[in-house]
Amino acid sequence: MIKKAQLIPGTKFYINNGNPIIEDQIFEMGDGYVSQGGILGRQMNIEKIGNCMMKLYTFNMLGIKSEAVIRFEEIEIIAE
Repeated sequence: MIKKAQLIPGTKFYINNGNPIIEDQIFEMGDGYVSQGGILGRQMNIEKIGNCMMKLYTFNMLGIKSEAVIRFEEIEIIAE
């Protein structure tokens, strides 16, 4: 399992939570956000990083808030 200190800006990782839509996607930590597909790709803001999970949120064009929770045990850091 990874630790909170390993998730610094620039860290790239996979999420292995059984969801086939995001299974092969590469995510990257930013400064206060998690992005998929670079700076112009999809992004979610980090609401809270706890000891075992991080809580993310974003708003769509209609102002509806979407939330996601990623547990650290589901994250696999890509070694570069």
